[in-house]
Amino acid sequence: MFTAPESPFDFQALDGHFIYTDEPEPSKLPQLVPNLGVKAGHTWKEVLQEVRRLNAKARDDESGEEYKIVYAARHGEGHHNVAEAKFGTEAWDAKWSLLNGDGDDVWGPDPPLTDVGVEQALAIKKAFQDTFATSDPAPLPTSLFTSPLGRSANTALNTWAGLESILQADGSWKAGGALQKPPRVMEGLRENFTDRHTCDQRGAASLAQLRARGWDIEDAIGDQDDVFSSNIRENPDAMSARVADALADIWARSKGEDVISITSHSGTMQALFRAIRHPDFKPVPGALIPLLIKAAPRSGSNVSRQQNVAATIGADAAAASTAFAQGLLDSNSEHAVKYAASQPYKHGVVDGLLNDALLRAAREEIVAELRFTEKETDIYKVNQTGDLANLDGLPDSEVGRLQNLLRVRNAIYSEPFRAWLMSVTGCGPLSAKNKDMSINDYRAGCHLLNHDDVIGTRRLSYILYLPDPSDDWKPEYGGALELYPTVSRGVPVNVPSVVIPPKWNQYTFFTVQPGHSFHSVEEVVDPGRSRLSISGWFHRPQPDEKGFDQQDEQREEEERKEHASAEGLASKKATASYNAYPEELNPPLPGSPLSAVDRTYLAQFLNPAYLQPKTQAQLFERFGDESHILLADVLRPELAASLEKTLKSADGEAGLRWWEKGGRGQARIPDHQTGVTERWKIVGPPHRQRYLSLVGKDEPAKPALSNAPIPQPIPTDPESVLDLLRSHLFPSPAFRHFLANVTQLVPIGARPFETRRFRPGLDYTLARADSEAVLDVCLGLTPDVGRSAIDASGGAAAPKGLAAKKAAAKRAKTSSTSSNGGITKAEAKELAQAWESGDVGGWEAYMAPANDEEDPAVYGGNVKKPKDEAGAPIQEDADMRDAEVEEEDDEDEDDDGVLLNITPTWNTLSIALRDEGVMKFIKYLCASAGGSRWDVVGELEVGAAIQEEDDDDDVQG
Repeated sequence: MFTAPESPFDFQALDGHFIYTDEPEPSKLPQLVPNLGVKAGHTWKEVLQEVRRLNAKARDDESGEEYKIVYAARHGEGHHNVAEAKFGTEAWDAKWSLLNGDGDDVWGPDPPLTDVGVEQALAIKKAFQDTFATSDPAPLPTSLFTSPLGRSANTALNTWAGLESILQADGSWKAGGALQKPPRVMEGLRENFTDRHTCDQRGAASLAQLRARGWDIEDAIGDQDDVFSSNIRENPDAMSARVADALADIWARSKGEDVISITSHSGTMQALFRAIRHPDFKPVPGALIPLLIKAAPRSGSNVSRQQNVAATIGADAAAASTAFAQGLLDSNSEHAVKYAASQPYKHGVVDGLLNDALLRAAREEIVAELRFTEKETDIYKVNQTGDLANLDGLPDSEVGRLQNLLRVRNAIYSEPFRAWLMSVTGCGPLSAKNKDMSINDYRAGCHLLNHDDVIGTRRLSYILYLPDPSDDWKPEYGGALELYPTVSRGVPVNVPSVVIPPKWNQYTFFTVQPGHSFHSVEEVVDPGRSRLSISGWFHRPQPDEKGFDQQDEQREEEERKEHASAEGLASKKATASYNAYPEELNPPLPGSPLSAVDRTYLAQFLNPAYLQPKTQAQLFERFGDESHILLADVLRPELAASLEKTLKSADGEAGLRWWEKGGRGQARIPDHQTGVTERWKIVGPPHRQRYLSLVGKDEPAKPALSNAPIPQPIPTDPESVLDLLRSHLFPSPAFRHFLANVTQLVPIGARPFETRRFRPGLDYTLARADSEAVLDVCLGLTPDVGRSAIDASGGAAAPKGLAAKKAAAKRAKTSSTSSNGGITKAEAKELAQAWESGDVGGWEAYMAPANDEEDPAVYGGNVKKPKDEAGAPIQEDADMRDAEVEEEDDEDEDDDGVLLNITPTWNTLSIALRDEGVMKFIKYLCASAGGSRWDVVGELEVGAAIQEEDDDDDVQG
């Protein structure tokens, strides 16, 4: 026989408001009653005001009481009701209820509503609608709860579907409607538990329909009806206890709501009436009974919070041990051996750490009760809750809604498990007080880049995976934990050596080791997956805790500081020093005309419009105002067209276009060796950056004394063209003079110029700054992936810039209009927008210097993605028809410290003066991007030109 634990609440129906509560013989009332059951002389407005007054008083008094209007509905007429009326109750119970039908009708298992039953539910809906036309509309529920049996769920569906946006017209739940969360399907609301009446056996078909509509079905409810197994009916007391327990759960899930709805069965409703001390009667099919219910904490349930939490979530050692898989804590030798032998650094993986039922229940609470905030910085993008240590501050009324999650948290930080971890890892004492954990939801595009977790007093890192337990996680979904060996202390290799895909109830852990414990979380690429996990750290003991050792504390703190100092020094060394322009080369005077030689040299690469003195003067003024300028169509058209075609081909050959492999679901994290050749090498280390760099014949590409001769004719293969831009154009005195003319600054030195490729799903740079001002020059050569996708879908792309219009018209004449089955027009437009908005990453960000007072345990504040950039030609004359300058929107430029964001574009030149301390980075490029980011970059040391009275010019650095 089923028995339920004692409810934490004492429930009571309050009289004086509704007909059913005060009527001497409520069973004689019809299905529909006037004004949905409000007593004559009363109004819905008055009842709702009374509920809100009572709840406000309870909050002021801190009594823990809560009042709700509950619409308790019996399902409409089902085929089993017709059969019972046909055969009579005695014959029904003795014979016909044990069968599935009689040849004329079917009533088991899980019989549907009859047409009359559907009409009864629709009549209730119309009764609500009728009140809306009056001055006293009935309040609508903000939460729906129903039995899992089909007749109950379908009564709720037909009643609320399409009614004031509670549900969609087809009964589907949609976020943003009147219901903040989907209807909850609860096993505790079903009819008597029995194996005798086939009508009370649950079927799988109705559950499938509810899942398809987005309803929230308890994890314990499977397609197999495990409850339909008892040989004895529940007695009235047992059923009342079970329904009271369900009601307590409903109260917790609807905390703060004034009006809810419960749809169930006659037996369930009678048990409910007994539980709330309401007159007991059997409602007619399809009846809706409004109730005003008070819930008060039972005497003794508000003892001290520590005692209450301990009793509820099992914080003591005995309860904690039951939270783990059977026998796990009894032995650690096998795990200790594996941990000691693991590579690239010591780590452990435990499959099935916790009691499976407990973890499923905790996951259900997480999904139903917690809210996630999207966070994005240079190093990560993730949806995250707050610190679960804060759960200790919840009021008692909310603890019950997260009791399984709290039990998981306390079990993980319990003394038995900490002792087990210390024995397996040899890490030393772990704090019981410092519970540092949160829940992370990695969805498509989410990632965490390379780092070693060395912050503050962290001693042990861990991840407990909670993906959907009903659907095994596949490696191609992404989201794996990647572990990196090191070349030397503090320098990880560029490619991980161990990859651990997520798995339900898998626990991965490792000791935080300065300069060694480098790891990352691979991007989740499947658009329909959620990599849910609980992750956090164990810390060293605090001074008032057992195991605290002052000498050990000092040693580890010194080690952490030494690591931080070494990392800072290494970061500075990793930044290449400047190569000065030759002393015998006179520095150019900003604003002076280019020589004929320099003009001829630059014209082999650049759009001639930008070589006009008038154009450069206009750029000079704009850069002086903005400290940044973005030039469009900067390369010669014929050079740009040839290069764009070959770069697109390179991405296609690498298999980066998911639409050519079957659609968005085929986006994958590419192999780390993708694009690596004798000339393209991976540049790291990955805790600072990762991308491919073109190795040229002349290394390094540094400032030149003269303009290097260019092979004639100019090569057409992409590597040669890219190498010429890097090794000839950028280092040339002619380009130096051009930069001086458009920036009002004189380059006096440069770090080695570089041609880069950022592969989707792999590459990025993390935020770094310089101790002095730097002139950043970036030739953007990223083909328009969105346009390529739109072309592949058979659609037409909108041209960008003046020069692009003619090219777009030419493409329209030659491109095929047949649709590619791998991508639809809508998907192609969505991809194009994702590049423009920054959703796929790859953009370059400039951020104000970090605040020293910010918490070092946070990797950085959220960064804003690029806004759409507006193209505006400076002058529409013949000299400027092929030149365009793009400006960033200044709106909200100071928000979150973001100074400038630049999306990857084709054939643009970005020139920015980056002040001392300003950070910059290239955001990780998502696998769904469908193409690489390509660029040629330079970082130049600059000085201001000072013109002497004798007209000789000098440069002040």
